[in-house]
Amino acid sequence: MLHPTGVVLENDLDRRVLAWLLETAGEQAVRRAVAQCPPGAIPWPSVVCRVLDVAPPPEVKSAPKDRARHYLQAIKQILKKSSQ
Repeated sequence: MLHPTGVVLENDLDRRVLAWLLETAGEQAVRRAVAQCPPGAIPWPSVVCRVLDVAPPPEVKSAPKDRARHYLQAIKQILKKSSQ
């Protein structure tokens, strides 16, 4: 998915990092960073962070516990079905 800022989002982590970038750097800085991405580079949030020379804090990078539990439960169900 392409966010209006030009950042490419694929998953929850991308969305959390972009939200953090918008909150800390601002939309204009994010848009400028997208424009400054190296030629051929996909403007993932991680690439935009490198252009801005920032790193999201650990709490942004880790999934919320309820989301992690949901994914683990889904994985367990898949594994259970495949072992039957």
